[in-house]
This record gives sequence, C-alpha cells and structure tokens, in this order.
Amino acid sequence: MNTPPERITVHIERLVLDGMPIGKAQAPALQAAIEAELAHLLAVHGIADEFRSGAALGSIRTGTMTLSGENKPGGLGRKIARAVHAGIGNVQASAGHEESHEAVAATVPRGAR
Repeated sequence: MNTPPERITVHIERLVLDGMPIGKAQAPALQAAIEAELAHLLAVHGIADEFRSGAALGSIRTGTMTLSGENKPGGLGRKIARAVHAGIGNVQASAGHEESHEAVAATVPRGAR
C-alpha cells in the first residue's frame, strides 16, 4: 500500500531581493522559477521536522548567495528557492546541496502539511 505524499504549504508574503539584477518585466518568470524549484525541493527532500506541525517565521537567514555572470530569471529563481529550502527544508535529506544563500523571508502557516 502506497502512502500518499505529505502536503506542504508554504506562503511567502514578501521576498526581499536587494541588489538582484531583475527588472519588473522579469518578475513573473522569476516567481515561476522560485515556485517550481521550491516545490521540487520540498517534494524530494521534505520540510524540516520542526516545521511539520506548522510555524510562522518572520524571516529565515541562510547566508549569502553568489551571483554568476549569467543572471537570468530561471537560474536566479532556482538559487533563491534553494536558499529558502536551506532555511526550511529537510537538511539531512538534501545534504548534497552545498551552496550558500542570501537572507530571505518566508512564512510556513500553522498546520502546513
């Protein structure tokens, strides 16, 4: 018998991206890349145990993020999602991701499963 996948809901009210090379026209593509990569990371690696019953966080700090020469919305979105996941994800399951990331703000609603 297969166990249904755990449902995880993450609500990011505000994401502060100081100094990022993204214009307003690129914002929808950046948002889509962040959502897709974060959904993938949470589906594969899960969420940290301390958030399984829900939590509301004012912000999460995950270090610094290095920008490369090619800063397209898709690549930046994946890096930002990895930064968010580093702050809320299952670190043991995703130990292969060795990258430092920018500080970001995220909220995980109570009962998010």
